[in-house]
Amino acid sequence: MLFKVQKRFKDGTKTDELVYSEGAYNIDPQNITYCNVNLFKYKYENQILPPTLITVPSGKKYIVPIWLEVHPQTTLNDIEWTKPQPPKLDTIKFEVTGSNGDKYNTVYNPNTKKWKCSCPGSWRAKNGICKHIKAKIELTTI
Repeated sequence: MLFKVQKRFKDGTKTDELVYSEGAYNIDPQNITYCNVNLFKYKYENQILPPTLITVPSGKKYIVPIWLEVHPQTTLNDIEWTKPQPPKLDTIKFEVTGSNGDKYNTVYNPNTKKWKCSCPGSWRAKNGICKHIKAKIELTTI
C-alpha cells in the first residue's frame, strides 16, 4: 500500500513523501514534532481504457495511457479509476386520451427502461402496465 507521509522535525525541516508499506505504516517518533500519514491512491479519471502499469527499461513506472510517473512499487490497487458514465438520455413523454376523454401522461425512461402512466389504471394493473403503456409498447415494437 502507498502512504502519503508528511513529517516535521525538531530542527524545523519538513518532508512530504510517498512511502510503500506491506501493512500499517510505522514511524520512529524520535526528532519528529508532527507526522501525518494517509493512505494514498493515484487518481485516474475520464478515460475510456482502464489504467495499466508499465515499467520502462530505465526502471521508472507509469500509469498508461496517460503516462503518469508513479512510485516504483505502485500496484493497480493504488489507482482509483473513476469510470466514465454513459450519457443520460431524456425521458420520452406521451400525452394520451383515456376512454372517458381524460388526459394522462405516459412516460418512458430509456435509462431505466421503465414506463409510467398517470392514469388510475396503472396503479391497479399488475407491474404498473396499464392499457396506455401497452398501446405505446405495441406501437414501438412494430
